[in-house]
Amino acid sequence: MMKAKEYARTILLGGVLLVTISVQCLLWTVKSGPITESPWARDVTFSGNQVQQIYETFVKKDPAYHSKHQAYTDLIDSRFKGHYDPKGRDAPRVYILIDFIDWIQKHNISSKNALFTDINDPEINFLPHIRTTAIPYQFSSGQNDLHQLALIDRTYDFVLFSQTLEHLYNPLLSLRNLYDHMDIGGYMFTSVPTLNVLHMYPHHFQHFTPSGLAMLCRSAGFEIVELGYWGNLEYAQKLLSTYSWPDMYEVPRDSDGLHPAQTWILARKPGVSE
Repeated sequence: MMKAKEYARTILLGGVLLVTISVQCLLWTVKSGPITESPWARDVTFSGNQVQQIYETFVKKDPAYHSKHQAYTDLIDSRFKGHYDPKGRDAPRVYILIDFIDWIQKHNISSKNALFTDINDPEINFLPHIRTTAIPYQFSSGQNDLHQLALIDRTYDFVLFSQTLEHLYNPLLSLRNLYDHMDIGGYMFTSVPTLNVLHMYPHHFQHFTPSGLAMLCRSAGFEIVELGYWGNLEYAQKLLSTYSWPDMYEVPRDSDGLHPAQTWILARKPGVSE
């Protein structure tokens, strides 16, 4: 009888030990987690000082930044090399491309495995890349909805999706999903209206200020590499009065820094890539 009790006790203690070890392993897994996943155990918050620091570092520009677009557009043929014709196209797209080209060269960025949401985005022509995956959104079926993105490959080293955030009802969730599909050290580039007319309504939900886009990307786990914006009063007035997008030949080319119409960002998934 004693042996039976001792045997049962041994079995019970062994079970408790096994459960304890399993719980500890589970807690360790939840705490550490795979390094490629975004840290969404809780909502991310920032202090007022942190927001101010991000503004001072990335959003606040000296006059040279705003005036450079005027000088660069005088050399537009040599910079775009026939890959983009600004005639009849929304003026800010020219200045987005100018910064994109500069930043790709400045940070020596190239891609071995890029993810694009639109194969017609002009930035693609200025990104050295090898392998690409295109995931255009299909309105009829909902395929490639960034709110529910679940691709097999989660090692993309460059994600490009321009003029999209304003059409996402939950942009933070969508950015988190893209983050989770990226390799450590991978880059993400996007542009979004700060001022615009309604289009593709009702699938047009919001716009972003330069600070707003910076904080959105930081909230999704990205670190900011570069941030740019362009706009002036004349562009804003023409846009809103005609309800159409003026091209760069219809409005002044310099940015006044006070009336941003478009904002764009180059961000990075933190960590050291192999």
